[in-house]
Amino acid sequence: TTEFYNSELIKKSLKSFKEVFISVGGIPIKDIKLLNSKNILKFKNKITLLYGLQSEPTLINENNLLKLKALMNKFPNFKFGFMDHSHGGKQESLYLSLMALGQGVKLIEKHFTLDRRLKIEDYISGLDNNNFIRFIDIIRHYELALGYDSTKLSKEEKIYSNKALKVVVAKKDLNNKTIIKRS
Repeated sequence: TTEFYNSELIKKSLKSFKEVFISVGGIPIKDIKLLNSKNILKFKNKITLLYGLQSEPTLINENNLLKLKALMNKFPNFKFGFMDHSHGGKQESLYLSLMALGQGVKLIEKHFTLDRRLKIEDYISGLDNNNFIRFIDIIRHYELALGYDSTKLSKEEKIYSNKALKVVVAKKDLNNKTIIKRS
């Protein structure tokens, strides 16, 4: 966010790197719309917009994941990520990103700290080694539930459908020319 208005840095980054992350946390929508310019849009496959804020820590009710979804709808040309700055010492820090994952983000930023007791930069939203490993395991496990972006029925859905759908059966053998009426 601190470099959002540094257009020279963004342009050079887009020319120099395969992937560029641009934070839009705390940026007015009218300014984010500037990213839809022709010079930037030609690099849309390289850009991931990151949403979130660091209010040291970000309280659960300040994350506003519905705004993330609204941004994703307003800027469908871009991939999105979530910057999770929830309190690293609370249980919510292990699970909040799952909600963003369900919204369709492609990247999660989560701080790591060697030791929360040291209180070094961004420790408040950071996870120590053991909890960071747990966090990754939780994300990877539940990521499987996302499935695939298709309306085609899976093998399991077809099996379920065949078991669950009602079918008409006759009490006795019918001639193949018999017309069945509701009555």
